[in-house]
Amino acid sequence: MGKVMAFARLDFQTIRVYLNLKALGIFLVVAVAVGWSTGSDAALLAVPAAMECSWATYPCAMSEKANLDTLYTTLSLSRRTVVRGRYVFALLLVLASLAGGYIVAAALSLVRRQPFEPLLPLGELGLLFAVFSVVIAAQLPIIFKLGYTAARFLAYVPMIGMIVVIVGMGSLSQQEWMASFLTAASTWLLSHPAAVVAILVLVWAAALLGSYALSVRFYAKRDF
Repeated sequence: MGKVMAFARLDFQTIRVYLNLKALGIFLVVAVAVGWSTGSDAALLAVPAAMECSWATYPCAMSEKANLDTLYTTLSLSRRTVVRGRYVFALLLVLASLAGGYIVAAALSLVRRQPFEPLLPLGELGLLFAVFSVVIAAQLPIIFKLGYTAARFLAYVPMIGMIVVIVGMGSLSQQEWMASFLTAASTWLLSHPAAVVAILVLVWAAALLGSYALSVRFYAKRDF
């Protein structure tokens, strides 16, 4: 586990130069604008999580550009360790971005003089963590199989697909049959919270484990 965490720290160093005041300023402006205009904590929290999806795959680009994958083999780093390190780095980046969004949401509530319930956004944080970690889990196997340059456009398909689904659901929710279905589904979900949480955790864990297994398999077959 020590090598995995060390590799995750190495990935962080590759993006550290981009985490400057300019990047943080852009994040802050976009997050505040979305939070102020929508009045939704969920929308505000989703901004940093969406931004980090591009940062999470950047170490893959740097490794390919500098031919670091060959170097890893000379440093006695197994390919499984590289894959694990990338996943740990990506998940920690999701958590950090959501924590930043939580702080912005709390500060924005104070500025607008609105009550802020510290525990209320935690459910939204958990759901967003699951959603965006699954998006990254869909991206990484593609990159490990094809390489970042060949896969950089395909890797954005999961994010685009998620946006299409959200927009499509928003449009369909205006239809009477969909509104009735969503009402019935919401009633069931609210009456069975433990079952819902258990199902979501199992689906999330299965998605990550499946993604990890594919990444290990694909990366093991790459020639460097």
